[in-house]
Amino acid sequence: MSTLYIIKIGGETLEKPEVLTELLKTLGATKKQYILVHGGGRLASSVSEKLGIPQTMVEGRRITSEKTMEVCTMVYAGYYSKQLVARLQSEGINALGMCGADLGSIAAVKRPKEPVDFGMVGDIAHVQPKVFSMLLGQGVVPVVSAVTMGEDFQLLNTNADVLASEIAIAMTGMHQVQLLYCFEKKGVLLDPNNEQSALEYLTPQEFLTLRASGQISHGMVPKLQSGFKALGHGVEGCSIISSEALEDKLQGRSCGTALKIA
Repeated sequence: MSTLYIIKIGGETLEKPEVLTELLKTLGATKKQYILVHGGGRLASSVSEKLGIPQTMVEGRRITSEKTMEVCTMVYAGYYSKQLVARLQSEGINALGMCGADLGSIAAVKRPKEPVDFGMVGDIAHVQPKVFSMLLGQGVVPVVSAVTMGEDFQLLNTNADVLASEIAIAMTGMHQVQLLYCFEKKGVLLDPNNEQSALEYLTPQEFLTLRASGQISHGMVPKLQSGFKALGHGVEGCSIISSEALEDKLQGRSCGTALKIA
């Protein structure tokens, strides 16, 4: 089977023009097959605050009111989606911006109110791998935003790290899948203020220990939980890397933190 990369980029990459430009140039030049998944939570928070919509996060996960969901849809599936598609087109890549509602590609269920009521948040129930396979087969790069569709056809906010993991898992029947989380640090850091403290490898037990000690917290928690889940469900590799190191990773050079389950 051919190798497919699921590449997730977050708001910190989207907000740095020079970093985003180099990342998109790398994607424009590579011959690898990939699906690009993006967040955009920082801008969603900023826009919400300007509109007077209060924002609350619990361990890196957004509590999403109906008003916040409207903002997330505009920012994720609108502004960032079309910006990324336009930039990829400028690099010669035939890209399609989409969310979970498009072609019924990603079905979700609204998260239960207990133990935490996250509001308009969806947990992924099913990913349609044939939709993505069809697009890839036509030479189209899917650019997927973190908006999914619930059972009653309402739009829901889904954590982009989780979304990338679930897409990766769904594609394992057709490809050898590599999951890459790209963000502003060199990898998983023992000391958030020291880039030289990046771990080369991380196991589930080490993750639990570091989380209990507070060395791993906030947005890194769902990223690692999703990465380990992917490895346990057939994804061949998962790494947490700097967005600036994407070219090195695609070329097979060692960088970032590789997750290991055995």
